[in-house]
Amino acid sequence: MAVRTRDDIARVLAPKMGMTHQDSERYLKELIAYMTKALKLGDEIVFRGFGRFTPKKIESRTAYDPRTREQIQVKSKIVVKFKPYGELVDLPGGESGCHKPASGVSELTTAFKEEED
Repeated sequence: MAVRTRDDIARVLAPKMGMTHQDSERYLKELIAYMTKALKLGDEIVFRGFGRFTPKKIESRTAYDPRTREQIQVKSKIVVKFKPYGELVDLPGGESGCHKPASGVSELTTAFKEEED
């Protein structure tokens, strides 16, 4: 399984959006910064047909150190949950548990391969 970076995505999006690689990279950075700020404020982010990002607060709790069995206090924190929608549900690990690739995945893989050549 390949790992796709922000730079990989920017490289593929640039010609499709009529932008330079640097502009698409800047756009992605701004999008991620906006999403991060919204999630920190407690807002949900929904991309129809893709999925929902939801911040969830995990309350502080008492836990045990497995080596010493000593009690430790774990601070509260906010985690981001992602719920896939649409075609992503059919991917491995999606809600349906189906292990077949979603339609459109081969086109994305082909686009990345074309950019590498």
